[in-house]
Amino acid sequence: MTYHTRKLLFQNALELADGYKVPSSLILAFCGLEEQAAWHETGLVPTLRVVQMLERAAALSRRHDFGLKWGERADYRSFGALGLAIKQEKTLGRALAKTGHYLRQLNVGHHFTVRRSDGSASLLMRFPVAEGIASRHYREGSALVLVRFARFLSSSQWNPRLVRFSHPRLAGPYAYEKAFGCPVLFDQDETAVETDAATLARRLVFEECPVHMMTQKVIEDMQGDRHVSLPARISGMIPQLLPAGRATTEHVADLLNMSPRTLQRRLAEHDTSLKQIVNNLRHTIVHRHVSMGITSGDTLASALGFSEPSAASRFIRKRLGVTKSDLVESARSAAFISKTGGTTSPSSAATAGRPA
Repeated sequence: MTYHTRKLLFQNALELADGYKVPSSLILAFCGLEEQAAWHETGLVPTLRVVQMLERAAALSRRHDFGLKWGERADYRSFGALGLAIKQEKTLGRALAKTGHYLRQLNVGHHFTVRRSDGSASLLMRFPVAEGIASRHYREGSALVLVRFARFLSSSQWNPRLVRFSHPRLAGPYAYEKAFGCPVLFDQDETAVETDAATLARRLVFEECPVHMMTQKVIEDMQGDRHVSLPARISGMIPQLLPAGRATTEHVADLLNMSPRTLQRRLAEHDTSLKQIVNNLRHTIVHRHVSMGITSGDTLASALGFSEPSAASRFIRKRLGVTKSDLVESARSAAFISKTGGTTSPSSAATAGRPA
């Protein structure tokens, strides 16, 4: 399975490497990416490339704490986007469990689950994207992002009791003490963040924690210019909400600080509805994923907000009038023609251009 993550994380690593005098051209050549594609503001990048480039950048910069520094760079754009998925959870533990589920749905290749036992609890982390390859800096940075997110959710009332990594120590002890604020062990059987169950049971008031402000900022970024129409503003939010199953009238209205009925009325004034907007975005997402070669049934289903691949397949057939296999073949033909400078055949062009 191929995992993909937001290009923002790749760009953060490039910027960090640049700060350590490592030319981005060296890293991009190693990862097989072109400069323009890497710095394009939006889109996805294979998570494996993020893993590989972190190891490469750490080696070139000779920074043993490169992964930790990368984890420190995560800002409101990452935490606010996660906030969209967990806004309605009532305890810290449930919010973190929902976050882990959301990341699995996004198919980023970084999994974590909340495990409770005898009054203690662990945030158990797995990295299927990096099985069998060096991923030490990716593990350390991802663990730090998780710890920082939990701290923001708890308004700095939570700290881990212990952090365990399955790989050997890379940086000096002080770097880990400063980052995590607790003892850190290495060469362990698993990578996990240890805490206590009572802390996870603590009530979460989302509107009072820093993640709420970060989420509002992300929403403002998605909406862009206030003069943009309401449907266009909502369209910027939907791709983030679909994998979490939150692209509903109630949730979108809540994020926009209006009632569901008001949202429906205002969209009707634009001769549209939330369902129409969602389906139009799904149409775009299908073509974007297929063009990037992201065609796994589970991955497409998650991106489109469906629980089963069969539902995604039915949507594609109904909305696009073709099967997923037709789209994949059309994309391959288009890529081949672009590479060789040929022309499309009438049949393939008709299939590729069939209306939704």
